[in-house]
Amino acid sequence: MKNFKLNKLVTLLKKSSNFILITISIAILTYFCINNDNLINLLDVIPRLNIAWIALAFASLIICWIIEALIVKRITNEIYHKQYPKLFFFKVAFIGQYFNSITPMGIAGQPMQILELSKCSISKTTATIITTRKFFIYQSCLALYSVFCSVIYYNRLKIICPEMTWMLWTGTMFQCSMILIVFIFYLNKNIILKISEFFIGALYKIKIIKDKNLPLQSLKKNLNLFIESNKSLIKNKKVNFEIYILTFFQITFLLIIPFFVFKAFHHNSFPVIQIICAQSIINTISSFTPLPGAAGTAEKSFMTVFSIFFTIKEIGKAMLLSRFISCYFTILIGTIFSKKIIKSQKN
Repeated sequence: MKNFKLNKLVTLLKKSSNFILITISIAILTYFCINNDNLINLLDVIPRLNIAWIALAFASLIICWIIEALIVKRITNEIYHKQYPKLFFFKVAFIGQYFNSITPMGIAGQPMQILELSKCSISKTTATIITTRKFFIYQSCLALYSVFCSVIYYNRLKIICPEMTWMLWTGTMFQCSMILIVFIFYLNKNIILKISEFFIGALYKIKIIKDKNLPLQSLKKNLNLFIESNKSLIKNKKVNFEIYILTFFQITFLLIIPFFVFKAFHHNSFPVIQIICAQSIINTISSFTPLPGAAGTAEKSFMTVFSIFFTIKEIGKAMLLSRFISCYFTILIGTIFSKKIIKSQKN
């Protein structure tokens, strides 16, 4: 009876926390939509925008998905040689993007990609190697991007909004710490074992798992393969170079979306580098926001940082349009197929 009540409490807390986070995110989005009639004004102004530039913005997002699919395919083929279904890797990439968008700090994307990869006769150990390798390269490339853009844009940000500078450095440190943690996981067997034992023990105590020995035995059995495969991937300079180049383009295509939005408002100038740097700053500031899609922080940061590119009348509309394309469009498409996606990942 006691265990039943504990399990019921854990389930209730999980559902409540998810509901609260999603509700807060929706409330924040709603606020920015109704504030100064931004959404109504955006819908009114869309027919007067340059549709070709908006199409380029959507195309840029889709290219991001395609590049991620190519990255997953490249790493997978290096480890696991097999014929895969058509569009399989694109589906893996989109699932990662979707669950990253709807969970705080994007924590569910990689686990869901592991599950999807394992459905195609890829062992969970191999799938974990693929996703952690991709995650490490993406984070390290993103951190380098952030540091470079922060150096270029820091003085301007200090003038526009001095209080945001500490958020910038906090976000940069957060991204760098993520790289360090993953790198330690790559190479240190004892650390992985100790951390895993702690979490498995905690899950066992709260009755989420029934047998703590089984997952530990499975972990120890596959850990050597995990470590050796990662070392082998690190040594393969050609593959790493290809993946870093692809990741650089993936991040660039994501960061350039606000530039296409800027041009859609019929601006004549071409501040491509400045806008890419500005969006990189926003992503860095938003990286440690514990809400799905960094809701609230991303919108407010956009309104502040991009105020030098857009007029007062344009900034709210531009923010909603840019955020819809770069974030909420993924959620919208994912939501349409969410029942099928979640059902396929249920186990």
